[in-house]
Amino acid sequence: MHKILTIARREYAALVATRAFLVGLCLTPLLLLGGLVAPGLTDARLQERCRIAVVDHTGRLTTSLQEELRRPRAVQDFSSGLSRLQHLSGDQADNPEQMPEFELEEISTAEFTDEERLTLSERIRSGELYGFLEIPVDLLSADAATTTAGPLWVSEVTVLARNRRYLSEALSEVVRMARLSARLDADDLKFVQQHSAIHDSLEIRSPYYRDATGQIVAGNRKSTFSSVVVPLVLLLVMFLVIMMSAQPMLESVLEEKTQRISEVLLGSASARQLMIGKLLGNVAGSLTIFALYSAGCLTLGVVAGVPAILSTSVLPWFLLYQVLAVLLFSALFMSIAAAVSQMREAQCLLMPVWGVIMLPMFLLLSILEDPNSTIATAISFFPPSAPMVMTMRLTSGTPIPPLQIVCSLLVLLAGTVCSIIAAARIYRGGLLLQGRAARTGDVLNWLWNTDDTQ
Repeated sequence: MHKILTIARREYAALVATRAFLVGLCLTPLLLLGGLVAPGLTDARLQERCRIAVVDHTGRLTTSLQEELRRPRAVQDFSSGLSRLQHLSGDQADNPEQMPEFELEEISTAEFTDEERLTLSERIRSGELYGFLEIPVDLLSADAATTTAGPLWVSEVTVLARNRRYLSEALSEVVRMARLSARLDADDLKFVQQHSAIHDSLEIRSPYYRDATGQIVAGNRKSTFSSVVVPLVLLLVMFLVIMMSAQPMLESVLEEKTQRISEVLLGSASARQLMIGKLLGNVAGSLTIFALYSAGCLTLGVVAGVPAILSTSVLPWFLLYQVLAVLLFSALFMSIAAAVSQMREAQCLLMPVWGVIMLPMFLLLSILEDPNSTIATAISFFPPSAPMVMTMRLTSGTPIPPLQIVCSLLVLLAGTVCSIIAAARIYRGGLLLQGRAARTGDVLNWLWNTDDTQ
């Protein structure tokens, strides 16, 4: 029994008596709570005034719509974990959901043509308008279900934007009440119940523009597939590529170190050559994984008749962000493996790293709702999360300022270079360290040592 207790005491001390365990213990709940609460920070975006132009061909709904938008509404919130906690705890009534302030601008319907639609689209691009809503003349008629394609909503926001959902819900209610006031028999009430959900028939498009020939062209139609499925699929692909590329680097370096294979390798190549060779091989492997996934998705898309999920204009950016992400996280994983002596120590140190990798997952729905929100823009300039966040923003269908794309890429490039340099010094110093994990002083000494001749 004494031997059993001695072994148990030794294993317990090896698990908890390390700085890595304490770091993981403190940071893990903070990351989990942050992932739950952080999406709620985007609710501040709802406080902005939304100026919307309304082209009401019926001549009856604008005033009622403005009044309806002033009323509190219960619209499903896709992103706020804090709201869900309040709902579960019974505090939702004491914390009513904040509503955006809508300001409707009524546009004359006399001779409303594509020229006027283009003018309103230019105002959307300049930021003067949030969007414009065009209500067809026969929306309230008896045969509205078959003769109209539904209202037209033009803006630069995504399908999931909550302000857009508030507007469609309010319009549905206004149309429902207008039809009820004119139809009172049983058949008409059934018609009202079946065909008053405006959000089902709402046509959502990007702003109009003038093409190279001078013709006015309607913007691209937005759908759940283009605004949600495409960014989500590419996010998962990039996450899988990073996971399948970076994790083996940790295991490879740790195995070479613990089994003293690295000592043999250092007889033929320097530590810098070993690390650069591993990184280049890892990047090549990640591109192979991406090529295989892309071929599979393309084949499924052709068979199922689904349009291509990645346009040629986005593909170069996606590949560039993926390569930098693989280099960044592979260097981090290699430095962790070089600084520890056992896998359990590495796992504790990896908890914060995995938390950073998962950050875009925590904020997924918030980013999809508004790719140009403050929080989405801010974490686009945080190197570890920039690749996946920018991939979602670029494929969401919402225009991203070119300056943000370039600056985000430069910040990521600088962060990757700094990470590789720092990881190379830790790798060189910790590769031959045996019997114990590197102490904080050891790591700082390796980072401070600028002699890169080895």
